Amino acid sequence: MIIALQALLLGTAAVAALVVPELRHARATEAVRAPAGGCSCCCGCHGFRRLVLVAALILGSHAMHDAFAVIRWRAAGVSPALVSVLWSASVAAEVLVFLLLGPALVTG
Repeated sequence: MIIALQALLLGTAAVAALVVPELRHARATEAVRAPAGGCSCCCGCHGFRRLVLVAALILGSHAMHDAFAVIRWRAAGVSPALVSVLWSASVAAEVLVFLLLGPALVTG
């Protein structure tokens, strides 16, 4: 039932996006089209493919860690409501860390 509802909501969002009016604004410069084959250019780059692979592995391991944390909390007798609060707090903490420490790590 959850998957069906999620699919329904995703479809509803896609249909709703079709009726959103386009914003008109003046452009200071003329838009430049990307060269044809830009995606194949990126996929042909060994470093780009390695970056995508590493990012996928990191995101996948992060998701698996979160899933096992939830399983561990439930096995310890933590209620589903409290598990939701704990998981939300951990995501909020991650966001804060990246917002506060991220710029310093990138620039310095």
